[in-house]
Amino acid sequence: MKIAIVDDSKSFLNLFKTLLNNLGYKHIYTFSNENELIKFLKENEIDVIFIDYLLKTTTGIEVAKEIKNITKEAILVMLTSSKAKEIKQKALETGIDEFLNKDIDFIELKAKLRMFEKLVELKNKEKQKNILLQKILEYKDYQENITKLKHKKLIKNELSNFFEDNYNIETYYKPKDILNGDTLFSIYINKHEYILGIIDAMGKGLSAFLTAINSVSFLEYAIKKAVEYNDFNFYRLINDFYNYAKSILLEEEVLCAIIVYIKEDELYYANFGMFPIYTDTQKILSNNQPISKKTTSIKIDKIPLPSKFYILSDGLVEAPLKNENKPYYARFIKIYKNSYLKNLITDFEANANQNDDISIIHFFKDNFTLLFAKEYTISNSKDIDKILKEFFSLEISQKNKIHYILHELLTNTLEHALYKIEDKKNKEFIKQMEPSSKIKLKISLYKNENFIKILFEEESEGFDPKILDEINCKYHGRGYKIIKSLCDVLLFNKNANKVKILIRNKNEN
Repeated sequence: MKIAIVDDSKSFLNLFKTLLNNLGYKHIYTFSNENELIKFLKENEIDVIFIDYLLKTTTGIEVAKEIKNITKEAILVMLTSSKAKEIKQKALETGIDEFLNKDIDFIELKAKLRMFEKLVELKNKEKQKNILLQKILEYKDYQENITKLKHKKLIKNELSNFFEDNYNIETYYKPKDILNGDTLFSIYINKHEYILGIIDAMGKGLSAFLTAINSVSFLEYAIKKAVEYNDFNFYRLINDFYNYAKSILLEEEVLCAIIVYIKEDELYYANFGMFPIYTDTQKILSNNQPISKKTTSIKIDKIPLPSKFYILSDGLVEAPLKNENKPYYARFIKIYKNSYLKNLITDFEANANQNDDISIIHFFKDNFTLLFAKEYTISNSKDIDKILKEFFSLEISQKNKIHYILHELLTNTLEHALYKIEDKKNKEFIKQMEPSSKIKLKISLYKNENFIKILFEEESEGFDPKILDEINCKYHGRGYKIIKSLCDVLLFNKNANKVKILIRNKNEN
């Protein structure tokens, strides 16, 4: 046990240290003023600190306050000859643990020190437990992060923030727990031909997670092979999925799923016990029971492709509202027709409490009138300034936002598409540019009753938008992190060399 003593009487320090040595304590540190003690404590750990109440320039209570700012682990013992109750009360409020009279006898001091030893031993055991607990939590966090990465790798969400012509798709996935029964997938097959789906396995934890991830992995592999051999058939896919799902389910387990197939202007769907498809004109109910060992038949239906629809898991609509005894469905049913995904999620987070996994897929077609379209060539930052100046002179609403967004898009094109810069720490990137380097792009503005649309197209190889989830802060998400915060919808084409942005159309005050 390490002991420190502060007292302005050197004779008392020597006497008290000798007494402690005779009791078998070897690690004794004495200080004749509080400043020396404070300096020592900033660099060393001490178990018990004896503090004289009356020091030359201050009181032991003030010293105790300073000590508490450095360490809360040490046992503080006030040495005093006074028996005044108000001193003890004030000392206790400061954090003093024990009082000793300076004329304490040998036997009583020995008993007190044995008690301190036991307290120090208990504190050290608790400290070791906390260290072990911290290691367990760090390991848990590490495993959870690995699981998240594995989950991302296993599911294909190719159409998150995706557009092709006037076909637009947004997806959102927010699990409540790491191991959960919800998952979604979106796969590009051909132009205007996509597969979208949400899987919701019964229950929580590892069993539900394995059912969901195995089911979606089967679907993804079956689709991949069918596309590879130019032999994709939605009816066969659903039939094969149904039989596979039944083969992996336990006797009392059920699996809910909704799988939709978009091909040009038609929507095929198989809904196994999930929430309806919510379109801009109707609610399309489930056409199958949840899959279980006892399920005996399946059905696939077809409708004209709606101009807008949501498919989702129950985690969104069944979540409780914060201030009402109702589920979020009461709000969702009123706002979804005029909401894009970001608006919906913002409203959900403001008004509901998430108590389950949430999976959402949003499809919509856009219909806008052209306001402005022009082709440009850029090779340096001066070209960007000219373009921005031209756009700032236009008589349009949301001018400041559009200016800011175009600045980020143009800078991104210059740095990544033209200069091929991956690390902004590289200060020599301008020197690497060939004098004749340039890139062509086109900027178009559209509007409808509610929104301004920016269509930004560059003649480049593009990039994989998935890297935006992995890029750390120093890359600024290629500018898209800022853009996303400014707009209502941010979408990329398949090669990410075209960007579509929607901003609510309103005059800025």
